[in-house]
Amino acid sequence: GMSARVDRHVIDRSLRWLESDPRANRMHLNINLSASTLADADFASFLSRRLRGSSVDPAQICLEITETSAVRDLDHARQLIAQFKAMGVRFALDDFGTGFCSFAYLRDLDVDVFKIDGSFVRDVDSNELSLAIVKSIVEIARVLGKRTVAESVEDARLSPILQQLGVDAVQGFAFHRPEPLRLLLASAA
Repeated sequence: GMSARVDRHVIDRSLRWLESDPRANRMHLNINLSASTLADADFASFLSRRLRGSSVDPAQICLEITETSAVRDLDHARQLIAQFKAMGVRFALDDFGTGFCSFAYLRDLDVDVFKIDGSFVRDVDSNELSLAIVKSIVEIARVLGKRTVAESVEDARLSPILQQLGVDAVQGFAFHRPEPLRLLLASAA
């Protein structure tokens, strides 16, 4: 479908940018994949061809899929993740915790990063259940040797709380709002 074509376009543009900018060898890009891309039988071969024809280190790329799309077809997700990781690409499970019904699948889903859903992060300082869920996710990630990222951090005072809980990284408007890449790079220069 359309979202699978958009995903391919984003990957192609991202790789072209990483190839052309000398500062890019220090950067890592996370790219969200749609559920339709996961169902696309040709996507793995597209990505493999594109990476083989590129000077970009595949470890600079981290593909993200939502937890709900991964558990929808666990066997297929497991196979895709294994293929991508064999190429050297890293993998993140996005919106983690929203499909909280069972963690049994985590033993079989070899992702590198759990991105803790913002619905638990936003009120981690005032809601006991959110706090318990974030603590649990961090502990599960630690046992499995995975990293954690707290999503949707809109209040900077949550950062030390999340750090104290053992969250590895945070992302959200408290630190930076979306902006065109050229402006971001100009401000970093």
